[in-house]
Amino acid sequence: MKTYYAIVLSLLIVLSILPTSLAVDTSEKIAVVVSTPADAIVAAPYAKAMGYTLIYTPTNKLSRDAERELIRGRYSKVIIVGGPVAVSKTVENSIKNLKIKTERIWGDTRVETSIEVYKAIKREKPELARDVVIVEGFNEKISPVAVSFDAPVLYYGLNRENEVIEVLKDIRVKNAVVLGKKTPKDIVNVVSKISKNTFIASGSERDVIRTAISYIEKINPEIKNKGAVIIYAERTKDPVINGILNFVKGYTGMIVPLPSKDTGIVKRILLKVVEITSSITVNSEDPKVVEKVSDIAQKLGPVSVSPAPGAGGGGSGGVGGGGGKGGSAPPQQTPTGPAVKIVASGKEIVFMGQNDKTLKISGDYNIDLPEVKAVVNVVDKKDTSKNITIDFKDNKSVKTIIEAMNNFNVIAYRGSNVIITYYNPEMESENVSLHVITNRRSLRDNINKLLDGNATGLIKILNISYVGTGTLCPTHGGTGFIYTPSDYGEHIVVITEGNGVPSDADNVKVLAVGGFEVVRYNMSIEYEIDSDTVEVNIALNETPENPVRYGVVLIKKDIDLTLKIIGTNPNNNLFNVSIVGDNGEHEIVINNKRIELDASKVHNIIGTVYNDSTASSYYTKVTSNNYPELPMLLEYIPDSYLIAIAYDTEEKKIVAVAQRSID
Repeated sequence: MKTYYAIVLSLLIVLSILPTSLAVDTSEKIAVVVSTPADAIVAAPYAKAMGYTLIYTPTNKLSRDAERELIRGRYSKVIIVGGPVAVSKTVENSIKNLKIKTERIWGDTRVETSIEVYKAIKREKPELARDVVIVEGFNEKISPVAVSFDAPVLYYGLNRENEVIEVLKDIRVKNAVVLGKKTPKDIVNVVSKISKNTFIASGSERDVIRTAISYIEKINPEIKNKGAVIIYAERTKDPVINGILNFVKGYTGMIVPLPSKDTGIVKRILLKVVEITSSITVNSEDPKVVEKVSDIAQKLGPVSVSPAPGAGGGGSGGVGGGGGKGGSAPPQQTPTGPAVKIVASGKEIVFMGQNDKTLKISGDYNIDLPEVKAVVNVVDKKDTSKNITIDFKDNKSVKTIIEAMNNFNVIAYRGSNVIITYYNPEMESENVSLHVITNRRSLRDNINKLLDGNATGLIKILNISYVGTGTLCPTHGGTGFIYTPSDYGEHIVVITEGNGVPSDADNVKVLAVGGFEVVRYNMSIEYEIDSDTVEVNIALNETPENPVRYGVVLIKKDIDLTLKIIGTNPNNNLFNVSIVGDNGEHEIVINNKRIELDASKVHNIIGTVYNDSTASSYYTKVTSNNYPELPMLLEYIPDSYLIAIAYDTEEKKIVAVAQRSID
C-alpha cells in the first residue's frame, strides 16, 4: 500500500545507495534455545509469555539459521531448555563464543526439565501459572496439543509421577488439565484438590486429542481469533517444531497433532477443530497428508485451509518471536483507503495505505542500518499537458509508506526460500496476488513514464512479474507466499488486489510494496581498530564470476537517514528528493530525474550529508579477486554498523553483503 512514485523517490533510491534499508531494534533481547519437540513444548508458553524469541537448533551443532538469528538479533542472553543430551555442550559453547550470556534450564529427563521450566514461570511470570497442563510426556502423538492451552506444561512418565505430585501439592490453580492415554490416579487425585476446575482427557490418542480440543477454548479463549495448525510428523521433527514456533510468534492459537493419517481419525479430529476455527494450516512432510486434511476440512464447512511454509518437504524455520518485545502476531489494523491515486491517460493506479505491519518478508538474514525517516510536503497535482492527475490522501500517509520501508532489510541466497506474508483484516477471504520484479531499471523507467502520463509499461511489468494468488485468512486477514529467487540483485515485491494484473488493465490497486536483496556469495568480514582508524578485511567464499567492486561503510547506529520528498506545484507532475543527514543534504532526484550513482558519487553523498564522526566509507578499484588487494581503511566511529558489499560491475548487481557491529 504505497505510492509507487514513493518507491522510486524512496525505496529504489535507498536501495541504489545502500544494500537495503531497515529499522534498528535497540531493545534488549533474550532467546530461548531448544533442540527437541519435548523441550519446545514446555518452553513455548514460557517464551511467549516473557516476550522471548524461541530458536530451534539441532542437538549437536548450532545451525546456520540459529547462529544468524543470534547475531542479527544482538541477544544479550540465551536460555537453553534441555539437558546436554538434548542441547549439546557443543551448541552451548558455540553460543558462548558469540559473546552471549548463556544459562540452562534442565533436569535428568524431560519430566524434571518440565518441572524446572515450571518453577521459572512461577518465579518470573506468576500470573501465567494460574493454570497448568499435565501431559503424558513420552507420547509425542499427544503432547503437542498441550501447547494450545497457553499455560505451563508439566510432564509425567518413566514412573516419575511422585516428582510431579510434589510440585502440584504446593500450588493452587484455577484450571488444571490432565492429558494421556492412561492418566495416573495419584496425579488426578492431587489435581482435583489444588484446582478450581479439573479437565481430564484419557483413552485412545484420537480421543485424548478430541477431548483436549473441546477444553482449550475454556482455558484459552483467544484461540477463537486465531487459526489452528494441524501437524503430522512421521520422518522428522520439523512439523512439530514449525507449529510450536508459529504458536510463539502468535500466528496460530491451536496446535493439533494427528496421531495417524487414517482418514477416519483425521476426520473425527477435524470435526472438533472446525467447531472452534475456520482457519486451518497444515504442516507435514507428507504432501498426501496435507492434501487429505485440506480435502476433508473443506467438506466440513466454510474453512480456509493452507499448507504451512515448508509443508510437504520443507525444513524448520528455526525462529519464533515471543508475544512481547521478541516477536509479532498478525496485526489487527491496516491503514485504510487510497494513499495515492494516479490517473494517467485514462488508466487508474491506486496505491493503498501501508504501515510496518502490512507486509513481512523473511529470508536468510537481515542487515542493520540506521532508521529511514521521511519529511514529506506534497500536494495534489494535475498536468493537463501530460494527461495525468495525482491525488494524495495526505502527507502523513506518504510518510508512513516510506517509513514502512524500514521492514525490508532482508538478504537471501539464490535458490533459498523467501517467505512473504501480507496482512489486511479488512479484506478477509479476498484474493491478493504476489508480483516480484527483478529488473529495477525497467521498473524505474516505467514509473517515470507513469509520471509522464503513460501507465502501460508499469501495468505490463506487473503482468509479467506475477507469481501467484492467495486468499486472505477469514480469521486474521493474512496470507503467505513462498518465493524461491532464481536471480541475483534487488527484488521488488508488489501485492495487488485480485487475481493478477491483465496486461491491458485499466484499473490496478497496489496493496503493498517491499523488497529484498538476493546475493550470490558468502562474505566474511573482519576488522582491527587502531587509534582513530578501522582496517577492514573482507573476502568472498569463492572467486567471483565477473569483476567486482568492494565497498564498506561505517555508520553510527543512532543516526537516522532522512528522505525529503517535495512536490508543491499543483500544476505539474514533478518531485524532488533529498537525502538529509546531520551535516547537510544532497539532492538525488531533481524534477523526477534521478542522478546517476556510481561508487564515487555514493562516497561523496555520504561525505556531504554526514560528518566524520557519523559515517565513513571506502570503495576499491574493480578487481577479479575474491578479496580487495589493499586494506580498506575507515575513520573509527564507536557504536556503529560496519557494512560491506561486493558489486558485480558487469551485471550491475550486489552479489554479497556482510555486516559487523562495532561497539
